[in-house]
Amino acid sequence: MTVWEALAVAAAGGVGAAARYTLDNELKSRFSQKLRWAAPLWSLLVINACGSFALGAIMSAELGEFTTEVVGVGLCGGFTTFSTVMVETLTSAIPSSSPTPSRSTAPATARSPVWPSRILASLALLLLMSAVCVAAFWAGNHVF
Repeated sequence: MTVWEALAVAAAGGVGAAARYTLDNELKSRFSQKLRWAAPLWSLLVINACGSFALGAIMSAELGEFTTEVVGVGLCGGFTTFSTVMVETLTSAIPSSSPTPSRSTAPATARSPVWPSRILASLALLLLMSAVCVAAFWAGNHVF
């Protein structure tokens, strides 16, 4: 990889990250009105499903090494970040502490009715992103 190719991948990554940030804020503001605790997960689902689909389609299209690197690694890599998925998944899965002290000696996770559904939603998100990427790759090879 030349210096110019690396700069093109980095620039595309910046564009992807900016697009993710903008879309993430918009989706969180829309979802937070009805499902406050799930807004980060819904935002991640939409962003990463779109990015995973795009990456699967790009990989199956055989666009050439340079285009695949710039669009796949740079743009899609900046748009769908594994670290963002892990941070949002873990922070939404860990129950927040109650503002008022509880007399119960049970751990906070046992007192939180939302905690199990957060874990399930997080697992479903990770499985769905993988499935969407595989489906797009398959569709790119068999349909287009």
